[in-house]
Amino acid sequence: MRQLGFDFLTSPERKAAEATRHSSHPKPATPASRSTTTVREPVDQDERGTPATPSAPSATAGAASEPPRGRHGAAFDLGERLTRLMGTRVEVVATDNKRVMLSSRVKPGRLQLRLHHMFLDADDEVVEAIARYLKRKSRRDGATIDAYIAANYHRIDERPRRRLRLRPQGRVHDLRAILDELRPLFEEDMSGLRITWGRKPTTRRGQRSLQLGAYSARDALIRIHPVLDQNWVPRWYVATVVFHEMLHHALPAQEVGGARRHHTRKFRQRERAYVDHAAARAWEEANLPRLLASIRTLPR
Repeated sequence: MRQLGFDFLTSPERKAAEATRHSSHPKPATPASRSTTTVREPVDQDERGTPATPSAPSATAGAASEPPRGRHGAAFDLGERLTRLMGTRVEVVATDNKRVMLSSRVKPGRLQLRLHHMFLDADDEVVEAIARYLKRKSRRDGATIDAYIAANYHRIDERPRRRLRLRPQGRVHDLRAILDELRPLFEEDMSGLRITWGRKPTTRRGQRSLQLGAYSARDALIRIHPVLDQNWVPRWYVATVVFHEMLHHALPAQEVGGARRHHTRKFRQRERAYVDHAAARAWEEANLPRLLASIRTLPR
């Protein structure tokens, strides 16, 4: 597969690509949808095996065919536009890939173009730039495409929303009550924020750390590790963890030096100002081994 050049990387990966002039693309630094102690980026749907959206086969001369609707229809239409511009049959496959925005492959009787679904809404200027770039790799056309990607950066992590099953009431601690008690501490709008206990995780031999909370900006949802839903874990400590995750909702991540920072200086200042912050750090250090040991005994 031929992957189009460095112009189609998202910042800051583009800078590294411009320095090396490589045509292969590492995963771009997409905005993390979760803010946690250890942040994992979700695997994009296309890589998980979810079928991408190809354009329908072009109709043969004289044959009447109606293109499909929705994303399939848009991919079909884009394929037809590129076919007319390039003078060769182009099959468009719309993906949710977050690493490579465009790539092409020559197949029998056609050119298959895989591109991010954001391009299904591109105007004539961008579509014409894609057609020319596929032929000549013009820097001017590359810049046009690159600008379009930058303007639609927010769509790179655009995935269908799933139904969330929330479980704020635990066996011991009521997370919704804790959340409601903490809301008045924030001047920011916290009305849409939700909270739930997470699922029982698997443990690793020799594990020495715990991710006690996670915040999803996309879902406006806080998940708290179920290991804290035990009688011997004080409620005030659970509230401290919830407060930390609420700060992620109040203070979104910022771009600093080409990297996204979740724990900014302002974040740390407000975290330290919380009444139980110092006591929570001491309790956590003293009880981490016990928390780790108790994970295996948690009910499913």
